[in-house]
Amino acid sequence: MQSFSIYNLDKHSNALIQEASAGNLALLTKNNQPLFVSIPFNSSLLSHGLLLTLAVKLFKEHDISLGKAAELAKMNLAEFSEYVSQLGIPVVDFTEDELDAELDYLSS
Repeated sequence: MQSFSIYNLDKHSNALIQEASAGNLALLTKNNQPLFVSIPFNSSLLSHGLLLTLAVKLFKEHDISLGKAAELAKMNLAEFSEYVSQLGIPVVDFTEDELDAELDYLSS
């Protein structure tokens, strides 16, 4: 595994891309300490849960909708809703005012 310092990344970005294209991991460091690992995308990686993990993270941080997250995770809406609920992540995350408005609408 090749190592790259983030301070020299602008000079070595092509080498990092070549490593990823070859299917190799690369270690990125800051102040000679490991910061993160660059992992190239391939079908094996995707089949082992990366899409599900990414979908959960993006949904939890409100970056994508429940439907988009389910689509990314290759699950139907009910399956993904059940999965995130089991993780303790609320599927519906209304403020008190939003909940009151929804309840008013449903009762009308």
